[in-house]
Formats: sequence, structure tokens, C-alpha cells
Amino acid sequence: ERLASEATAAGWPALTLVAVNDAAPFWERHGFVVAVPPGMADKLAGYGPDARYMVRRLTD
Repeated sequence: ERLASEATAAGWPALTLVAVNDAAPFWERHGFVVAVPPGMADKLAGYGPDARYMVRRLTD
């Protein structure tokens, strides 16, 4: 939550991460959701089959 507060104060619209090792449910509990932007699957391939790009929106 501290990072989210600092990012919001700095005007960042979102936090993003790549969840690996089946960690997506952990990050979902912290407000992140899986996102699938165009071309992301190719970029995630090197992380393994369970890699998920995730976003936590900080602004509406």
C-alpha cells in the first residue's frame, strides 16, 4: 500500500507487474488484475507458461 500511495501522490495512473510461479492470486488480493494488451503474450513467453501481466489502476 505504501508504494501505491507514493505512486498516486506522484500522479502515476497505475502500477504494473509480471506475476510468475502462480503468484497471480496473491497479487489479485492486493488489487491487481490480469491484463492482456496486444503483443504481451510474446513478451511474457520468456517468463514461463504461468506468467501474467497485471495492472493495479490508481486513478479512475
